[in-house]
Order: sequence, then structure tokens, then C-alpha cells
Amino acid sequence: RPNSGRGRLKKDTSDGEPRVKVKVKKILTRARTQLMGTVFFDGSRYFVVPDNPRIPLNFNLDKKEFKNLTPIPKVEDKVVLDIDEWTNPNTNPTGKIVEVLGKSHTPMAEYKAILREYNLNPDFPDAVRKQVQDTPDHVSKAEHANRIDARKLLTLTIDPVDAKDFDDAISIEYLSDRKVKIGVHIADVSHYVKAGTPLDAEARHRGNSTYLVGTVIPMLPHPLSSGICSLVEGEDRLVKTVYLTFEKNKLIKTRIENSVICSNKRLSYPQALALMDKSDKKEIRSLPSPPAHQTGFPGKPLSELSDPEIEELQDAIRLLWRIAESLRKNRLKKGSLDLDMPETKIFVDENGWADRIEKIEHDESHQLIEEFMLLANEEIAKHLRMKNIPGIFRVHDDPDPEKLNELRDKLKEWDITVGDLTNNSEMAKALVAINSHPQGHLLRVEFLRSLPKAVYRATPDGHYGLQKNDYLHFTSPIRRYADLVVHRVIDNHIAYRDGRTNKAEPDNLRKGKLENTAHHLSITERNSMDAERESQKIKLMEFFERELEKSPKTVFEAIIMDIGRHGTFVELTHSGAFGMLMGIRPSKGRQWSMDNHTSGSTLIHKEKVLHVGIEVKVMIESVDRFLKQLNFTISE
Repeated sequence: RPNSGRGRLKKDTSDGEPRVKVKVKKILTRARTQLMGTVFFDGSRYFVVPDNPRIPLNFNLDKKEFKNLTPIPKVEDKVVLDIDEWTNPNTNPTGKIVEVLGKSHTPMAEYKAILREYNLNPDFPDAVRKQVQDTPDHVSKAEHANRIDARKLLTLTIDPVDAKDFDDAISIEYLSDRKVKIGVHIADVSHYVKAGTPLDAEARHRGNSTYLVGTVIPMLPHPLSSGICSLVEGEDRLVKTVYLTFEKNKLIKTRIENSVICSNKRLSYPQALALMDKSDKKEIRSLPSPPAHQTGFPGKPLSELSDPEIEELQDAIRLLWRIAESLRKNRLKKGSLDLDMPETKIFVDENGWADRIEKIEHDESHQLIEEFMLLANEEIAKHLRMKNIPGIFRVHDDPDPEKLNELRDKLKEWDITVGDLTNNSEMAKALVAINSHPQGHLLRVEFLRSLPKAVYRATPDGHYGLQKNDYLHFTSPIRRYADLVVHRVIDNHIAYRDGRTNKAEPDNLRKGKLENTAHHLSITERNSMDAERESQKIKLMEFFERELEKSPKTVFEAIIMDIGRHGTFVELTHSGAFGMLMGIRPSKGRQWSMDNHTSGSTLIHKEKVLHVGIEVKVMIESVDRFLKQLNFTISE
């Protein structure tokens, strides 16, 4: 700090903020004691090059210790290294190999490295495995007690093509007087995972499932996550239900219950969209089921359904969308921000190699499910607040006004003029302008950076992005522990409401314990997101290594994201891959020069001009696995 007396002030920087020059006197503890890297030999010594490109040093090895390892490390093997104490900055650090993960840059070795880096474990402790040994594979009649029997209602699940588990379903019940009751059914994980058990302790420790490319590290063991708790087609399942009664697309009544359902159809998003938009039954039947190796349950093929069955599905999907569309319009009208960006999904082949990349648009089939899930989450949160019941809430704080001012200045550079962005209506106006702007992709990134991260809290502090005073996570208890806790809160409330218990608030659901759990879950969520991003980066490099072998090379559309003294960087519009344009950087006597009047944002070469935000066509030039960098060239 400038006034602490522990450092010498340098002259003010260009932005007017003083900087402090300090010297590290002693390292008390190191942030990491292990790292992942690749073994190399330079003719005289063995060493490990770290996976993390921000660690610029190589770590020397003692080959004599190799004989104690099984298998014995080889050159280009991916390994886990224990870091030795390093006190002399003039020499390279040393370490000891503790595990060999396989040949570097192969799918399994990279997968294992991510597990070690982010402390993820696909296996469960013995106590947990022992506990789930007796997990039933079906719902017994005795478990129907004190539940609404909703098995005769038309019930659907709509999920991604590669969904591994199914924790939400929607049912339709046609009432008289133009009323319809929509059931939002969520897998009743709390029925099987009891507080205080080894299974519960492990689920809390994990906090959530982690979705790496092509696989998942589940929060719950597969007999639960992919078995009795997964709302698969044609099987009775126990659920927590929010029954939403609508009249002329307006919500008029909400009821929370325990239910038992039987899903009539597992639909993928593309299948649901076809049922919504298309009338030709032959065209609908031609849509393939999800590949078995990519999903937890493919469902009965549409080609095997009769005409009446397809017509029933069409009527249901179209009715659901009419209500969802109305909910969505009203939500956005109230200032809720439409923050959804196209998702890039990398698919792998049966051997785990990156096979193809698809851009998943957030179409009406996604929006249909989203609106009902948002509404269910809101209704549960509102119920807890009004009844003064402790819970875990999903909180999104208001943005920092200073960051919003910076965003406004940035938008002005791109001819988007908005008022005070602390006013939510101006934020919504800015987002509409960004979405229709030619450089909308770049500006959406800037927009998201101006917002704080959403977190879990034991207090209902509201959700800025959704503009909801009441919001929590209730709809994904298979993959989020926060939702499981809310299910326990609801379960106790239903029992108390119905006179089956006289304890309004069990000890494990008191506010103090929920606060600790909420803080822990915010941390585990961030760790999983970092692991998922790392998995995406690795698979993108794997994909583009294969692209290098193609002839002729594929031409990709890209947007210039940054121009600086160290290079020009682009992001591919289809895959989201980020990389450097080779040979395009400002330098004296070189081809490209910087325009000094544009703060370094424009490069000029003869009649060609490049600036941030324009679209270019590029081809992959090289892949640097160790710097984790993709290099492109502009296509002629």
C-alpha cells in the first residue's frame, strides 16, 4: 500500500494511479507443492517442462529415482512432480516424479492431468461405495406414500444431445376454463441422500459435478446420478414438483409437492425444436437419436412413434412454448438481461479424441426449458422468503458503478451511446444494441466482464442479471449440492405443513450452517469452471492439431480481439478458439505499422487496414502445446 512505508513509490502511471515497488524478503509457504508436466532429455540431463505456461522454469530430475516408479518414466511422458525446496534463484528448481500419467498430449494423459491439477476424483471413497451398494434400481410402491401420483400425466424431458443424467421433467395437465397446470418435476435426490451420511459428506465436498469435454466427474455415484435419480424414459421416479397453474399464459397458482412420475419421452433439443416447428412427420421421424457413447440414455427413436404419439408431442411442445414465450417476454420487459451467448460444444470420438465442434444456438427449445426452470426457482425462493425459512440462495450483486462507466466509454468507441448504466433499463438497452452490432461478439465479452460473478449465500439478496428479488437453485440436485440442500428444506417444509413433523427447522438446516455451506459451494463451483475451461482449451488444441494434417486447410471466420506490440490476436467465431495471427505485428522496417492516432488499435500495411473488431478469414498455422497457444495466418 502507498502509505504503509514498506515500499518506495514510483512516479504516477498514465492512469494517474501510483504504483509501489517492493522486494520479496521471504517465502513463508508456497501456493503449490506439485505440478504436472512433460519429461524431456537434452543429452545430459532429464527435466520436466511444466504444463502451466506461466511457470517459465524447467525442473531438473534425478534419473536414479526413476527405477522406483511403475511404470518407469520415458521422454514425452506426462507426469506429476513433487516440487523440492528451491532457495537458489540462480539454479533451476528440482523435483521428484510421483506418478506417470501416460504419453503427453494423449486424451487419457491430459484427462488425468486435469484431475490432479484441480483435485477432482472420478472415484468415490470406500464408505460411499459401500453405502450405495444397496441403491434400488426401481421405485417401490411403498415409496409412493405421501406423494402425488402424476404418472398418468404427459411428461417430457428435454436436454442436450449428450446429456449424461436427467434431473428435470415437465408435465401437462389440461384443466377446465382454459386453464392448464404445468408440473416442473425435479429428481428427488434428498430421498436417497440423507444428511450426515458418508454419501452426503462426499457430495458436499465435491459441491457439484464437473463437466469436462466428453466426460463428467459426478457429484453423486452413477447408481444415483445415472440410475434411480435420473428421470429416464419409461421408469417411475420420485420427484419434488412445483405445480404451476396458468390461465391465458398468466401464472395464477403455485403448489409445491412430492410426486411420483413416469417420463413418456426423452427429447433432445433438436428433436423438441423440430416438433415445435415442423409439420412433416416423416421429417420429424428422420431425426436421429443421440449416439449411445455420448449420452446417458438415448430414448426411444422418433422413427418408432406412431402418428398419434407424434401429434400429442407436437401439441404439448407448442403449448409449452406459448406459455414460455410469454414468460420470457415479460421477464425481459421487466429488465432481465438476456446474457445467453452461443455455446461451443466439442464432441469426442469413441477413443476420446476431439472429433468435431458445434455451435449450439440458444433457440426456442432451450428457452422453453429455461423459462420454466427460472420460474420454478423463483417460486421456491419466494416461498422460503415469505415463510422466513432459511435456505441457500443464488445471488448476483449489482455491478460496480466504476466498471459500468468504463463499459459505457468502451461502447461509445463503437458508436453505441447509452445513459447511466447503473439504471437497469439502460443496461438492457445497451445489450440490445450490442446484440445487433457487427462487433457484437467482442462487445458481449466486454459486457460480461463488467458484471460480478454470481455466488451462493444464505440470505435472499436478489439476482441483478435476472432482475429477480427472489432466486435460488432448485432444479439440478443431481449435479449441484446447493439444489440438494434446498430440496431438504422443502421436504421438511412439506412434512411440517402436512403435520408429519413438528420441527420447523432441523439443526442441519439452520442459517449458520447454511452460510458455511454456501461459501464452500461458491469455491467448488469456481474450481469446476476453471477445470472445464482447461479441458476446452486442451481439446481445442487437439482438434486443431488434426486440422494441420488436412489438405487443403480449412478456412475459419475470426474476429480480431486485440492488437498490441506483442502481436495481433483473433477469436474464431464458430469455435471460440483464441490465437495469434503470425507475422502481423507492428515493428520498424517491417510490413505493418501502428496508427498512433488510434491508441494502438489499428495496423496499416499499404492499402490494408486491420483493427479490433473486424472479421478476417484465417487458417491454422501451428499449435504450441506447451505455451497452449494456437497460431493462425490470414487466408488469401
